[in-house]
Amino acid sequence: MRTIFAAVVFIVASSGQSLGQEIEKRPGRQEQRSIAASHKTQVIAHPNKIKPQDGDYKKAGEVLKLALKQNGLLQKYHTAVDQLLVTVSEAYSCYNDYQSNGVMAIHTPYSMENCDGQYDKAGKLLSEAKEIMRQTDFPLDSWVREQKLPVLTDGREDQLDEQSEKLHRSLVALVTVAKLAYDHQKQAIQVQDYHAQVGRLTDSISATEKCYSAVSEEIHTNGVESAEAARKLMEPCDTDHNKVQANFDAARETVRAPGFATAEVLAQFQLPDFRDGFESRQDGKTQGLTQAIEQLKRTKEELSKIEKEDIVYAQEFKEALQSELSSPELVRIISEPLNKVLKYSVVREGKDDKDAWAAINATKQHGNQFLQDLLDKSAQIAHMAIQEALSNATVRYNTAGKTG
Repeated sequence: MRTIFAAVVFIVASSGQSLGQEIEKRPGRQEQRSIAASHKTQVIAHPNKIKPQDGDYKKAGEVLKLALKQNGLLQKYHTAVDQLLVTVSEAYSCYNDYQSNGVMAIHTPYSMENCDGQYDKAGKLLSEAKEIMRQTDFPLDSWVREQKLPVLTDGREDQLDEQSEKLHRSLVALVTVAKLAYDHQKQAIQVQDYHAQVGRLTDSISATEKCYSAVSEEIHTNGVESAEAARKLMEPCDTDHNKVQANFDAARETVRAPGFATAEVLAQFQLPDFRDGFESRQDGKTQGLTQAIEQLKRTKEELSKIEKEDIVYAQEFKEALQSELSSPELVRIISEPLNKVLKYSVVREGKDDKDAWAAINATKQHGNQFLQDLLDKSAQIAHMAIQEALSNATVRYNTAGKTG
């Protein structure tokens, strides 16, 4: 602003000088000088000061009024440019954040409206700044440049000064990032359904993995005794596994549709690309899900194989145990000590002078107690045998897991 006031002072001073020159040219001024030159000793009276004419004051007033108006316009232009630079920067950051965050764009594709508001505001401020510069009394471009402000009325890119070039680059960058953000929004809307399908696929894989893990724990702990027990054990897992396959088929059908988003676009949104079945050409996201699906298939096969083996093993063990229990050798082993217990009981009860029925009842009680003790020991033996069977099943399961 100092430039404007300096110009005003210069103009007013010029007017003063002009007024002084007019005084020197007044008629009679040369005659007084000649007298003074010929009569140096003569005392010459100073002429009375002549007041400026009304026209001179009017001219100076108009100049000052113009300078003040130009100063006001320049201040207004400065404010508009400052607001423009801030708004352009905010709009650029908004668009850039939007097009850099694929997940946010998918969940809220129309959140870019906030950026559009800032973009429109920047356009309005740019128009206002240009309108200020186009006013008749706006200062010269050279004065604008002295204030380190851009000149908006000159569109020649090869003629731009440093500040104008800086603003020009900012505006070009804003237009570019806005276009990228709009393309990103279209892509986000296009892959919204596919994103949901991949989410359902991921959830079903997780649920199936948990189910198979629970079945594996159950097999390790209790084994499987029958086909019916195996069916009930695996039924929830089979249901979850069918969901995995259905979700995978739906996602693959979507991504293989003509005109669907390219692999590069899917990568921007961190989505898998199931178009190509060759694992070597898949990205990390796609490989991870594909391998998880294949692992579920292998786990199901391994668990089914172990269940069948356990069922056969349990059946064989049951038949062997029944055979042993009905064998003459086992009958002899049990009957011989039982007879001895009964004989001993009869002799002891008879010595106690009890009547016949009382002695018989006492003998039965001794026999029953003997059989109960024998059953308890048999249960312990059976438990040990079952534990051994489960241990063998665990070894088979672990071996199958390593080879699979």
